Amino acid sequence: MPSILTKLLELSLPLLPLRADLLNEIGVSAINAGRREIAAAFFARAVKRDPAHGSAIHNLGRVLMAQGDFDRAIACFEKALESGVLGVEPENDLGVIQLKRGNLDEARDHFQRVLSLAPGHANAQLNLGHVLAALGSWDEALARYASVLKAQPDHAEAHFGVAVQQLIRGRLRQGWKEYEWRFERSEGARLRLIPPSPVAQRWQSESLKGKSILLRDEQGLGDTIQFCRFAPRLRAMGASVYLSVHKSLVDLLRCSLEGVAGVCAMGQEKQFEPYEYWSPLLSVTRLLDVSLHNIPDKVPYLQAEEAALQRWKKQLDAGDGKLRVGIVWRGNPDHENDRNRSLPFEQLDCLANPHCTFFSLQSGVNAQQLAKSALAPVSLAGQLRNFSETAAAVANLDLVIAVDTSVAHLAGALGRPVWLLLPFYSDWRWLLGRSDSPWYPTMRLYRQPDRGDWTPIVARLAQDLAKLAVDRHVRSN
Repeated sequence: MPSILTKLLELSLPLLPLRADLLNEIGVSAINAGRREIAAAFFARAVKRDPAHGSAIHNLGRVLMAQGDFDRAIACFEKALESGVLGVEPENDLGVIQLKRGNLDEARDHFQRVLSLAPGHANAQLNLGHVLAALGSWDEALARYASVLKAQPDHAEAHFGVAVQQLIRGRLRQGWKEYEWRFERSEGARLRLIPPSPVAQRWQSESLKGKSILLRDEQGLGDTIQFCRFAPRLRAMGASVYLSVHKSLVDLLRCSLEGVAGVCAMGQEKQFEPYEYWSPLLSVTRLLDVSLHNIPDKVPYLQAEEAALQRWKKQLDAGDGKLRVGIVWRGNPDHENDRNRSLPFEQLDCLANPHCTFFSLQSGVNAQQLAKSALAPVSLAGQLRNFSETAAAVANLDLVIAVDTSVAHLAGALGRPVWLLLPFYSDWRWLLGRSDSPWYPTMRLYRQPDRGDWTPIVARLAQDLAKLAVDRHVRSN
């Protein structure tokens, strides 16, 4: 629907004496035009005209769910389910909301009810696979994804589910191949990279001797820090290698990543033209046939700038021999898994130790909250303007304790000791059951034994920290 027409309909909505079914159809057209708020108004108007209009009720619920208004969406789906005219779709959507909320047992019940009535329901199979994976039933999850692909071989979400399950098992070669489907997912629109140059070709393992290639950032900051390590390998193949990354990483990578001819912020790639090839950063792993046995694990592969290093050394070294510990307890709240990977700051109080000085690397925290804690960490966040500055601070710490965030990746890339706190179902890159990481030799993993329960691993971490601090104290005296 053209935007002008949509605007006219929005203005005239209170005056429209239309039937509920027509209002519902206009709402669907608004959805297709990307005008979610307007669509919600039409669906609500349709429901007001006909409170029993199941399709309009259901559509309104889906808009509310997309907006994060889960309580009102649930009410719509339950009412739509009562109407009985939409089959199992409202039931599936109820499961999706519970999955988003992390209520896995409830989500599983909804999806199983869908499949009991409609065994071939692809979305319910897929979503049940996601639930089973989060519950630790990884083989069952893989079977659900395989069931979807048997019926729909090009189902991108199911392929992506298989990719994650292969990668988390350490079957990297199989996983990288399936991981290419990330560009086709409905939630992966932001990953659909437009070629940065009209003449450059997408690299597909052609010889790079005497050629130039641009690697383009595609996901989070931690991903870029983790996978930029492959740039030197392409340089060793004879290529001039350029990187296009988030602006906050430009200074760090430009000054410290070996084998890179240039680094720019995303959208500024034209300065490196002409270059023959380009590639999404994470696709390089498949083309280089990366397995657990050939990951470039030499650290540090990033370094802090010398002047900043010396400046931070003066600031952080109190000369008291105490262990300097950086802490990060929560990630980006917009991350889809942040609810699971972050933990309440108060749970770290048990780490307090007279032989340690704690430094908060966490952005957006309340100084009064920090002062009242048993750790009483010194907040550095206000001085960490970019990753180059953060790298210099982290390089002067004896240890970083963090949840799964970009700072953990940075500490690992700098070769600093880092203890990583992981939820029960963690990201695929940390594999299953390991206390170490093939990506970062200086990293130690602490995993939740049960969903949502940080207490046991924080207690174990406190014991390990106390031992490390005492050993340090004994050596310094």
